[in-house]
Parts: sequence; C-alpha cells; structure tokens
Amino acid sequence: MSGFVDWLLASGRPGGALAVLLALVCFGVTAVDFEMNGGFFLILPVIGVILLMFGAVLLVHGNPQSGDFRFKEAEPPSEALMAALNETPRPFYLCTKCRIIGDVGLCSRCKKGLDCLEIRDDEDLRLALLALG
Repeated sequence: MSGFVDWLLASGRPGGALAVLLALVCFGVTAVDFEMNGGFFLILPVIGVILLMFGAVLLVHGNPQSGDFRFKEAEPPSEALMAALNETPRPFYLCTKCRIIGDVGLCSRCKKGLDCLEIRDDEDLRLALLALG
C-alpha cells in the first residue's frame, strides 16, 4: 500500500484525480451494497472519505514538476552569498527563496515580497542566515 501512496504522491495532480475516482468507486460500491445487503461493508465509506480528501489535496497542491511532498533539506548559503551579505551597504533586502540581494522589498526573480527580509543590522543578518538554512 505504501508503494501505491508513493506513486500517487509522485504523480501529482493525475494521482489526485485517480484518488478521487477511486473514492467515487468506493462510494458507488457502498451504495450498491447498502441497497443489496443493508450496508455490510462499513469500511468502504471510510476508505472513500480518506481517498477523497487525499485526492482533493493532490488536485489542489500536487505539482508534477516537484513530484512529491517530501521535505527537502535546504542548502547552506554559498561563500559568494555570505561575502555579498557582509559587503553590501545596509539597509538592503534579501529574498530567502531565491537568495538574491536587492534594494527594494520585492524580489527581482520571483516578484514576491513575502520572502524578502530587510537587513538593517547584524541581528537582522543573523536571522536572515538562520532563515536561509
């Protein structure tokens, strides 16, 4: 079963669609079972709800390019970035996602300000280094 879950995670949105389809099959079998036998297979609705929730999350957040939801360890900052952080006149901004130094609170690569930290003093620099990993 773990291999099937890993395969669903690795396939991203198509895996989410398959999980939703399997949930609908579980609900259909449950409905037919309820009409024929009075609800003998009680675990099928539970499996259907789990598959439906899992599939919905994959349909919304599944990214086939990244392939999975497994945690990836952040790389430590390079020596060139460390030198640039120490030499750049303050205040400046650092995008922790793209690792780019800029003079405005908006990253020039990802065009987002959410991951940009303003570096005004050594304490801000220490926190930025911790955010980089």
